[in-house]
Amino acid sequence: MSELLDRLFIWLYLLFVSVFLVLISILMPVTIDEREELSVAIFGYPFPFAQQDLMITYEDYAVDYPHKFTSALF
Repeated sequence: MSELLDRLFIWLYLLFVSVFLVLISILMPVTIDEREELSVAIFGYPFPFAQQDLMITYEDYAVDYPHKFTSALF
């Protein structure tokens, strides 16, 4: 019985860690330091998984840099 609980604990721990890493990679904002970086904004932390051209959406967007952008998923 204790072996079964150990396996269950390991699987739950791995599930929690994986969900945490996915959520933090999606929700972590990206800081753009210069206007030229808008064309190659890379989202995802600690491993970038999505590259987005924000220049299309924010072509005439006038903000003070550095500026934080969130993922386009939300």
